[in-house]
Amino acid sequence: MSRFRFSLTSFLVVVTLLAVGLAAMASQSRAATNLAYTAFLVLLCLATAGAVVAAAEKRPFWLGFAIFGWTYWFVEFDASGGQAAPQPQVVSAGSFLSGRIATSSRAPRASFITEDLMAWLESTISARLTVGSKVTAQYRNGSYYPGTITQASGGQYLVVWDDGSPQQWTPPSQFLPNSPNLRIAAHATLGGLFALLGGVLVMILFGKASERL
Repeated sequence: MSRFRFSLTSFLVVVTLLAVGLAAMASQSRAATNLAYTAFLVLLCLATAGAVVAAAEKRPFWLGFAIFGWTYWFVEFDASGGQAAPQPQVVSAGSFLSGRIATSSRAPRASFITEDLMAWLESTISARLTVGSKVTAQYRNGSYYPGTITQASGGQYLVVWDDGSPQQWTPPSQFLPNSPNLRIAAHATLGGLFALLGGVLVMILFGKASERL
């Protein structure tokens, strides 16, 4: 096996990206969420390039990072969703980023261990029902859509919908427990850590063999 050494620069990069992800989860702002999501995709693209053009001794790390990272993106980002009574609501990353959230029932499925971490995060961090917060709320037709709270009065919140539908006053019971920003930011952060773990494992297990090729 190869002796893997983690440089100080790499450590600082990881800490910085982790801090960005945690800040995005805490703030639940769209700008911070987009930054975390963009950083995750940029890392995956760089890792893919590194797997092809990097020096032989570094190639296993980037290959592992890219494989684990893209696997996480295709498996988890496409099926990430929160829940709202009376039935599960599926909110995909693609639909959120495009400004449209489709909701539907979905049977239980196998998932990464990060899904349990996601559930824990969502149980400890609630959506911020304050003016300016990005939320997912129930529209008149019973479906849930993304919008922004612009006013608060009498225990209700005025939601301006992202798709331009007429704004409406909405009670707290008609909001999903968590902002969609929280789930996307958490997936970007956990996905980056999962990819990093994959890069380290591949480097440790196959790094020495690759140098002999």
